[in-house]
Amino acid sequence: MLRFFLLAFSLVFTLTGCNNKATPPKPLGEEDFRFEYNSAEITENTEAEEIESKLGFGADFDANNNGYISSGGGAIRWQAAYPNSDDVECRMVFLTTASDTTYLVFAQLNNVSTNRGVKAGDSYEKLFEMYGEPQSKLTPYEGYETYRYTLNEKYIDFVIDNDANSIDYIVIDYRSYQADQDQSYESL
Repeated sequence: MLRFFLLAFSLVFTLTGCNNKATPPKPLGEEDFRFEYNSAEITENTEAEEIESKLGFGADFDANNNGYISSGGGAIRWQAAYPNSDDVECRMVFLTTASDTTYLVFAQLNNVSTNRGVKAGDSYEKLFEMYGEPQSKLTPYEGYETYRYTLNEKYIDFVIDNDANSIDYIVIDYRSYQADQDQSYESL
């Protein structure tokens, strides 16, 4: 009888999940490509005019050649850095096409949380807890690794400073491939 009781108890213990394993994070979804900066929600469909009305284009936008980055194929790539280009918490890169359509290419988060609450300075352990294992790992330059999470053609890169064992910055990429095509750049 005691043997039966112990067997039943261990079976119930095993089947009820009392093995202390963490629940895996949910897969990447559209909501992961949203973030908030100074109470403004930013998504891939947020218009540049809407961002300007809510946030402006950063304190020194005009002094920095209106955020100019590059041009090609009749398109202009430009950026807005917040609060300014010397102390960047959030940087948004846009492309204005030859047909005068402007769209958000990517956002770099230096001091802004993702939709899952991960931000620069957090450990890669927190990253894995919130996002799971990345689809790919890259080494952009010595001492850093990039963990990439992908949904269709969009991705989120977490750039890890290996010396500090923490996230250095985060890139939420909406349309880099499209922007490269619109600027007549070859795919990198």
